[in-house]
Amino acid sequence: MASRIPTVHRDVALVDDGSVTLPPETSLDAELFNSVLGPTGAEEQMYTTLVDSVGATEAQTLLDTEGASPVFSGVFNGAESRGFEGLFINALVSEDELNQALGVTQSNSETAILADLLTNPGPSIPASTDLTVGDLTSAVGTPAFDTDLATIANADYALALSDFAGYLGSFAGDLGSLGSLGDLGNLGTDLTAILDGLTGLLQGPSRQKRRNLWVPAFPLSKAFYVAENCRRLAASATGTRARIRVPSPVCSVC
Repeated sequence: MASRIPTVHRDVALVDDGSVTLPPETSLDAELFNSVLGPTGAEEQMYTTLVDSVGATEAQTLLDTEGASPVFSGVFNGAESRGFEGLFINALVSEDELNQALGVTQSNSETAILADLLTNPGPSIPASTDLTVGDLTSAVGTPAFDTDLATIANADYALALSDFAGYLGSFAGDLGSLGSLGDLGNLGTDLTAILDGLTGLLQGPSRQKRRNLWVPAFPLSKAFYVAENCRRLAASATGTRARIRVPSPVCSVC
């Protein structure tokens, strides 16, 4: 009878000096940042599209970008930049936790993450945090690093909310300086008319009125369509019931 050889299980810790995980992570961070806050990101495209539509002065007024540099970074009184910066920094905190779970040393991970943050500069660190780049550099390799990043992200969120509230507060006043572009008084009436029209189309009655014209619910020849509308126009003018044909001198088909 063959003897059994005992099997010994050993847990092996993941070890990564950073050469595997960190380079693609750095590329991903840059791509993520530039997709929104970069020179051709979503923020810039929003601003440029509005400039093309209504002009630079009107676009800056509508988006409240006054004083921002570059100008598109001030979209919604700077709220958009602040909000995304907070999301970006929170993503860096999650990356640090993942890196360490994969075996990257805390020091290597946080050194790379700090470099990613500085290489992709967004809005400045909020003064309310009482933190500086020097503080973050000193915290690399310690639990304080992620704590400080989270503090900055939360402060960015608070500023974004405040900036957007300021944008909304000034929006009505700004519209008044835009002339006809800011005249939205008839917007509700216009929308109601559009919705009424769409409702009529969706209901699909057998005969609809469009500017007093008769529209058949099934395809007919153009000549018949013109003749019928001319007949109804003449009938309306003479007080004759619409179902009785009345020749009209304005229509050669009748």
